[in-house]
Amino acid sequence: MLRFVLLGLLAWLVYRLATAGARKKQLEAATRRALADAKRAVGRGGPHEVLGVPSDASAEEVRRAYRALAKKHHPDVVPEDEREAAEARMRTIQAAYDALSKR
Repeated sequence: MLRFVLLGLLAWLVYRLATAGARKKQLEAATRRALADAKRAVGRGGPHEVLGVPSDASAEEVRRAYRALAKKHHPDVVPEDEREAAEARMRTIQAAYDALSKR
């Protein structure tokens, strides 16, 4: 009996190790696509427009606007059925903030 349990555990471990690389590649590809989408969205509307601040906004105003939008659109605070749209919106907001905070 113990032999079958150990064989099952070993088979499960081999399966997890074999699929770990594929899952990591899928996650990296999804992350690259999300960042590219966010950069395109920021490019269309401009980072100031995405965050809703004037073009001469100070770093403090940009930070305040980013935090307010993050609290409103974070995927953890929206209903389950709106989570995917909230994730896309947060990627756009994050890309806009990154673009403005690297002045």
